[in-house]
Amino acid sequence: LYQGAQSVNIWTNDQIDAMSTQAPEQIARVVRIGLLTGARISALLSLSPANLDGDWLEYDPQKKGRMVRIHLPTYPDLHAEIEALPNTRLRLLLNSRPWTLDGFETAVGKARGNLGLHGITFHGLRRTAITRWFELIEPRDIALLTGHSLKHVEEIIDRHYVQRNRDNARAVIVKLNKKRTKTDNF
Repeated sequence: LYQGAQSVNIWTNDQIDAMSTQAPEQIARVVRIGLLTGARISALLSLSPANLDGDWLEYDPQKKGRMVRIHLPTYPDLHAEIEALPNTRLRLLLNSRPWTLDGFETAVGKARGNLGLHGITFHGLRRTAITRWFELIEPRDIALLTGHSLKHVEEIIDRHYVQRNRDNARAVIVKLNKKRTKTDNF
């Protein structure tokens, strides 16, 4: 897993830990929520209190040509992050005022540089979320969470994340055996 042309953009656990705990809090918060939602940075920066509906975070994925709406339950980790946000009427994720995309990207670049982190992009955090989810859930579920089409999720996973080798093949068989019942005939 994690090989291919875009694999350099997959964040390691150490990179995630550094950016989510050592970067300035207004950046770390976006990193944590980005990893929990798999959302594009433009979608994250446009979130407002209007996107919260009880235990749901609902938003447009900010993808041109793709008219879908994401409906994401605020599961415990995400709920905790949302509860910790400053009370604001403008945007959920702020600096001293709402972030611009350029301003946020500049601030993230400085934070990465200060932490000695290279070879990662914020969009790579979205890829990281998708990759982590792929290890736990089905592609159709990832499509539901990210707004991708199922076909696109499968292409992304096949092109960028699946490493075909004996270790991964063995892991698939172990997973299959755990799900099989004694009455299965294969």
